[in-house]
Amino acid sequence: MINRYCYNSGKNRNTIMLFSSLYNPLVDIIKNKKWQPKGLPAYCKLIEGLSKQNIPLVIIYHCRKALAGFSWIKNVRVEDINATVYVLPWVNVFLFPKRLESVLNRMFHFSCILFFALKHNPGLIYTDKSHTRQAAFFTLLGKKVFLRIYGITKELLAFMESNRNKTIKNITYYSFFARYTYVLGTLDGSDIDIFFSTYINPNVPKQVLLNGIDKKQSTTGKYIDIRKRFNIKVNEKIIVFLSQFSHQKGGQEYINVIAELSKLTNNFTALMVGYGPLEEHYRNLISKTSLDREIRIINGIKHAEVNDLLSQADIFLSFNMEGNICNTVLEAFGAGVPVLTFKDRHTQQFFGDVVFYVNKNDTFEMIGNVVHKIISDEMNLMRHKKLTKTFVDKKISSWDQRIADEIGIINGILQ
Repeated sequence: MINRYCYNSGKNRNTIMLFSSLYNPLVDIIKNKKWQPKGLPAYCKLIEGLSKQNIPLVIIYHCRKALAGFSWIKNVRVEDINATVYVLPWVNVFLFPKRLESVLNRMFHFSCILFFALKHNPGLIYTDKSHTRQAAFFTLLGKKVFLRIYGITKELLAFMESNRNKTIKNITYYSFFARYTYVLGTLDGSDIDIFFSTYINPNVPKQVLLNGIDKKQSTTGKYIDIRKRFNIKVNEKIIVFLSQFSHQKGGQEYINVIAELSKLTNNFTALMVGYGPLEEHYRNLISKTSLDREIRIINGIKHAEVNDLLSQADIFLSFNMEGNICNTVLEAFGAGVPVLTFKDRHTQQFFGDVVFYVNKNDTFEMIGNVVHKIISDEMNLMRHKKLTKTFVDKKISSWDQRIADEIGIINGILQ
């Protein structure tokens, strides 16, 4: 019961309380009680870095749907990180409409988060843009709040723009203007620069950082031989898509492009690496369009094995609708793989002529033709591989350095 947690009146200046939704990549961590992340690298690597520095951590996850075995608040001991972890359940209220059930759960979750903030009295509260209303409330209580914005979706930007001209604005709109202690964003190819200059309090310290890549070799001792695993001939080109299987990530576009490419050549194998809500839809679509030989779906791959897989690819395709300076593109760069993506002001400014471009309004047939031309020109592929390596050495930091930069900001706040 919640009343077994005692109140702590003393301020724990070095304690950081992090709260967020129990996002899909975190569910297995909680169920298995082992810190083995399969996604969210910027968040998960920060937890690891803070834990290694023995900074006291209180982590609160609230479920977004009912989770078996979690019918009430649980204190979960997760191996390999030094943190107190609480999981707040989603309570099904069968007699009420879903909308009211959602409201009741959000109220319950916030009351618990508030209680734990009073109990642990942390020196810093760390949360993401999905929780700005709660975060803004804590600033009114005089708490130091670190707001983390991993990227700006077109939906959020449209929401803020529509509220900007309204007389009575949504409370979420105002929450972004709160006096946070620090706001940190991710340079991911979204319009985060516009968002920061327009919708973040000008008096709040803020910064946008590029994510890092794993520059160390995998220590798993295992090497995934993609050609052997999928019986890919030596002369066949390997094309890779790596992302969550959701609408915004461009999986549907990838399949459509491969369908057009298959009309021009069969000298390739296309891999789709990831997981997500659209996996079954993608499998059915691949089967329905008779692309079973051309496209192979790979899921369940560990993050430590991603570089091995990417290093064997000839080209990486990214059609992310929100931004294409994302983690997966950076990981492809780290593996030395040429990238084809959408041309926009962000990709052109950041990548220059290092990547292959297509336009967002190009037809799938047009993009298929571009891909065919690229994989048919071995000399051009090799040239782009060299450009990619040079670019990585000059412009992309290791994850260790990237996380050290963020921890440096946090330590400065805690002092």
